[in-house]
Amino acid sequence: MAFLAVAPDLAERDRADQLNALRILYDTSRSLALATDVPAVLLRVFDATVALLHADKGFVELMDDIEGRLRVIGQSGYPPALTGRLAALRAGGRFEGGLPRGREVVADAAADPALAGQRGIVKEAGVRGLQSSPLHGRDGGLIGVVSTQYAEARLPRQADLEFLDSLIEHAARFVDRIRDEQALREKERRSDALLARLAPAEGSPESRFVRRVLVVDDNEDAANMLGELLEDAGHRVQTAYTGEEALRVANTFLPDVVLLDIGLPDMDGYEVARGLRAGRAANATIAALTGWAQPQNADRSEEAGIDVHLVKPASLQAIEDVIGSVPSRAGRDPSDSVGPEAAEEDRRRRAPGLSRRVMVVDDDDDIRESLMDFLEEHGFETVGARDGADALRQLSALEPPPCLIILDLMMPNMDGRTFREKQMERAGLASIPVVVISAYRDVEHNARDLQVTNWLPKPLNLPALLQVVREACADA
Repeated sequence: MAFLAVAPDLAERDRADQLNALRILYDTSRSLALATDVPAVLLRVFDATVALLHADKGFVELMDDIEGRLRVIGQSGYPPALTGRLAALRAGGRFEGGLPRGREVVADAAADPALAGQRGIVKEAGVRGLQSSPLHGRDGGLIGVVSTQYAEARLPRQADLEFLDSLIEHAARFVDRIRDEQALREKERRSDALLARLAPAEGSPESRFVRRVLVVDDNEDAANMLGELLEDAGHRVQTAYTGEEALRVANTFLPDVVLLDIGLPDMDGYEVARGLRAGRAANATIAALTGWAQPQNADRSEEAGIDVHLVKPASLQAIEDVIGSVPSRAGRDPSDSVGPEAAEEDRRRRAPGLSRRVMVVDDDDDIRESLMDFLEEHGFETVGARDGADALRQLSALEPPPCLIILDLMMPNMDGRTFREKQMERAGLASIPVVVISAYRDVEHNARDLQVTNWLPKPLNLPALLQVVREACADA
């Protein structure tokens, strides 16, 4: 009769334990929804694990991806002096590196041969039974490990471990979500930082009127002076002194406005205008700025595709009126759209076996990573390097090599010029085309002797950069 009386008590106790475990899971799940970082998730899981397994002591470790090792971020039941040595009480030894592993349990650490080297810390800590449960992300990467210990030799109950499995799986999904949100915020931060470099701050006095202006005049002093005045007014300006140079610059600069002298030494302004209308700056507003004042000159300007005919000496206000009437980025070729449709087109055009890897070399983290994000959105694989030395190290191991290197000139440690010289000395790297990006006022002069494929000034024109990358990688 005494035995029969005990059975209902045991059943009642099991039901009570199950209800307690469900309560712990419910409370922990609610608290996880409020966690904003990975350590907070692990600490909540640790508290729940100690309660679920009725453990005497325990500790929780977070994987430090930079150092490649687990680091204790919380513990219960141990004096602070032992915190730095608790990893020795982890059941199963190392979880870092290699393939993902499951839970490890040890019934009696004082008698287990595998823990013979840890006898001292086991005795000092006053523990015998050990368990360690890892958390893995959806990519299989180790997030952290939750370890609990018992004062006597014993194993956790199987029913309690099943509840713990449910908790760990649930918590790992919360970690994935937090990391996804953090990655998205970081991407948005880098994009905002890049856009801040591409255009004036929203609401600044010049933000309503800033335009990309190409000044074309064989009188270099006049061209430079006008360019400086327009830059002081907040515009982005490039200058060209011949018709041929104007057409080349326009295809990469993509101006909103071209101020064009008609009497150029190599070709007249009408021929230049026709070339502009046939190229990538076809949508630019072209204003003739010339001393040719006869009515037939205005007629010829109109026939060549010139929008406005200004007679020298034109006032700065008249020039500003022309520039201010043009929508910003009017010179952008529709085929250079950087929207979702263009990105999808890039992905469709991606050919099997064609190199689509681009290396971006820039010491500015925001610019480098934002450019990488931008190119990846348009179907390219990217590799980043902080300076020339970093780029050379990575290039020696990259297979296949990149179809293009986007290279900043001004960098610490090894600048772009030194990198290019060393690249040209190496047979396996010399053939990789390079596009220089730089904040140098005369980027063309600084880049020309480096024998690069192209050059673009900072702040960057993203459609122009995308076109250069497409062309380089299509030829790879």
